[in-house]
Parts: sequence; C-alpha cells; structure tokens
Amino acid sequence: MLRQSAQNIREHGLQIQEEWSYVDRDSGQVRQLDALVSCDLTNRDANRAMAGAPSRASGYLRASLDLLIECKQSTFPYIFFTRDSVYCEAPRVAGFPHDAVSIFLGGEDATPVAMSYRDYLGIYEVALARAPVYALTMARLERKGSRLEISGEDVFRGISLPLRKAVAHFEKETAPAPHHLFYDIRTVLPVAVVRAPLVAVRQNESGSPKLEYPAWVRVVQSEISSPGLGRGPFVQAGFFDVVHINHFGAYLDEAFECAREVGARAAEAAIPIITGKAIMREPDSDGPVDGADLAAYRTMPGLMDESAFRKWMGTRWVEVHSQLANNGGPASTTPE
Repeated sequence: MLRQSAQNIREHGLQIQEEWSYVDRDSGQVRQLDALVSCDLTNRDANRAMAGAPSRASGYLRASLDLLIECKQSTFPYIFFTRDSVYCEAPRVAGFPHDAVSIFLGGEDATPVAMSYRDYLGIYEVALARAPVYALTMARLERKGSRLEISGEDVFRGISLPLRKAVAHFEKETAPAPHHLFYDIRTVLPVAVVRAPLVAVRQNESGSPKLEYPAWVRVVQSEISSPGLGRGPFVQAGFFDVVHINHFGAYLDEAFECAREVGARAAEAAIPIITGKAIMREPDSDGPVDGADLAAYRTMPGLMDESAFRKWMGTRWVEVHSQLANNGGPASTTPE
C-alpha cells in the first residue's frame, strides 16, 4: 500500500523496513507491524573535531523521524466519533538521556523543579502537534447479511493495540544507555494508513449528527502519565493517526517538517538536554518581550557554558572509552 508514496519517501531519503518486529509487552511474543519508516535528519559527521569529538554541544545530538505504520484497507468506511478538543501528547519525542530537565532558580545549590522535555522544548507548537479532527474511538461499517452495522471494539483494538505496543517496544529499544555519548532525538509517529473512506461524526448543537470526510484523524487514548511531573495518575495522552492513503504523501511532508523543528529546538538547547540541568533566569523588565523568547529552551539555559561543557564532555569521553575498553561499568551522564 505504501508504494503509492514511494516517490515521496525517496525524495525525503526515508527508508522502509517492512514487517518490522516488536515484542508484545503483555504476552512476550514477537509480532510484526507492517512497516517502520525512518530517516536520520542529521549529518553524523557534522561539527566533528580532529580528535573525533564534536566541536559544539549540538554535535552530540542527532535528529530522526520514525513512523510506525499499520496498513488497513476496507470497502466500507471507518467511522470516528469526534471531540472538539482533547489533550494529547503529540508528536511523541524519545531518545532523551534523562527523564526530565531539572530547572534551578538561584543557582545549582537550590532545589530544582522537574520540567518534561515536551514542555521544555515547546513540542506543543511544532507541526503535527495539532490535528484537524480528534476522536476518542473509531469503528467500521460492516455488512451483516442484508444490513449494514457498525462494528464493535475489535476494529479499534485491532489498530490501537499493535501501534501502542510497537511504540512502547521501539522507545525501549532505542533509549540511550548510560554510557552513550551521542543521542538520537526521535520524533515518533504511530500511523494507520488506510485505503477506505474516513467518516467523522460530530454532534451539532441541536443534537443531530453531522458527517465530515477528513483526510486524517488523530485518535486519542488514555495512558498512564510519567510520575513526578504533577499530572496525576492518568491523562488523555497517547494517540495514533489514521491517514487516508491518498493523503499520506502530504502527511509525510508535515512529519518531516515536524521532526526537523524538534531537532532544531533540541540542538539549540543541547547542553541542558545532555546534562539534564538548566537555570531559570530572572525576567528582564526592560522593554517588551518577544513571544518566541518565552520558550523555556531559550530562556532557561544550561548551568554550563560551551567551554565548561566541552571540558566536562572531554573528560567523560575519555572515561567512557576507557571503561568500555576495560569492560568496566558505564560512566554517569549527569555532571556532578
């Protein structure tokens, strides 16, 4: 099915791995997703010094786009029951060396507060952070004898469970180890590409349903949130996108733009991301403030400057390679 977009995929330099295998976290069995589509967006030889280490902190970060794809086709339409506004952590961004950024106010001796990487980088502003249509569930029209009926939960679970479990496996397998020196900041999008009509059902103010025919829909799922970030035990966080095959090329363009923006923001904040520490500056009361400058990754810099970071990373570079050569334990990723 994805061959229709092969030209678009080649233009972006993306690579397709068909029948991508993952481990079902519930059963422990190996299962297959239809495809993993990936692209490394960073020149891995950029900013390298003569000795092999990057000359800038941003050289330790690499941006990538990863789409986990399940393909479906049907003569009958998929039906989505929509909502106007749903909280959703999209796109997924993985590969960070720490669970969160520790924000210090008044120096490193102060007690820090934790800020998620999503909030620190302002991921809610990038391309594909918002969708044209949101739904909490989906179904499919099916023929039962001479009648047409709406399917039960099996259709929804048949798409949502493989994608959710594949994403969990992918993020676990690509998580950086403590001894890693380079980090792949991954924009991860779980996508169901379908060859079937998409019908969104929206309730009018009068209570009567209104039918729409979107090119793609974001389906939001309830997931457990990360502990310690003040969001409570459960949030409407997980998602997968259902994209009509004829719109997949345009969706891919947006995904590429999204991953590039995430990579650019991460590169701008490389030191806080790698060290896991940033400091909150006192607000400047002189003159108006540009809204773009309010982004946390621009107003909360790392505790180190580039010179101090190079010295710390240079020491760590030697320690990691020495320990690996001696089969010792990994070095810490957090500066003392």
